[in-house]
Amino acid sequence: MKILPGKVFLVIALLITASGTSVYSAEWKKISLPPDIGLTGIHLCSETDGFAVTARGEIVQFSTESKELKSGKIEPPLVLQDIYFFPGCMKGIMVGNKGTILLTEDGGNDWRHLATDSAWWFYRVGFIDSLRGFALGANMATSGSMRGVLLATNNGGSVWDTVSIDMGHQSKNMNISSDGVIVTLAADKIQISRDRGRNWEAVAIPPQKTVRSVALQGNFGLMAGMGGFAAVSKDGGKTWHPLEYFPPHMHFIDVLLIDSKKAFMVGDNGTILYTDDSGKNWVPELSGVSGELNRIVRVGGRIFACGQKGALVYSELAFGR
Repeated sequence: MKILPGKVFLVIALLITASGTSVYSAEWKKISLPPDIGLTGIHLCSETDGFAVTARGEIVQFSTESKELKSGKIEPPLVLQDIYFFPGCMKGIMVGNKGTILLTEDGGNDWRHLATDSAWWFYRVGFIDSLRGFALGANMATSGSMRGVLLATNNGGSVWDTVSIDMGHQSKNMNISSDGVIVTLAADKIQISRDRGRNWEAVAIPPQKTVRSVALQGNFGLMAGMGGFAAVSKDGGKTWHPLEYFPPHMHFIDVLLIDSKKAFMVGDNGTILYTDDSGKNWVPELSGVSGELNRIVRVGGRIFACGQKGALVYSELAFGR
């Protein structure tokens, strides 16, 4: 069953009353975590193994092949927001509050603090290749506005330099596509770079909308946020066209583009929606969790989503799609 314009409230009612029935097209499996854990960032080393971080400074190593979890905690406690590992999962980067950028070169056993401004709160980290990467955050010292901060590295994360562009305020999300297009998101604008961060193009956010995530893949773009807001782009992010058929009580937190047609949105109450026609129609999928899902990522033929209340689920990309 697909969500169509003018029929969304009927579909949502069916989902509530028919939980677990064929209304949902794809199967998601759960990895058991304690319900008091809220995951804020995730990285997959393979289709079976990965790392996640929490706002309590915890690092969780998990596997779909084992019920055992390995976990550690950064001391003194820090709010961790995102984690990234290079191929092989020996060298990795974590970011968080109080200017936190941490580097490991032994698979996460030991982490080294890299010096940055303690007023910067980092939310996302990602790399184009083994050397060129970016860390996105906000300057908490700029009273009221929380001006965006973007750092770049050219040596795999050992040294970071400030990127001199206007990031807007309350910068909290970043997406780097498989073809190297970088999109940063702030409360008032997105910034797009198609040349590894040398040049940037600013695009205004639709007025009075709270956007939580945006991604580009070729000419296709998807942004989503609070109050049922979602919009698509067909020209590489230059212009955006709102999708008018989601109810205001739905809140979307993250998006994932598979290609120019297939995409996912995740959000509160374990929401997962899938499209295979560039956003014209959306299929709800049964996540099996009730917590807010705030991240969704792909590795190979699997999709993983994580969030609050110990939510960590995965699905085969080909299953039911």
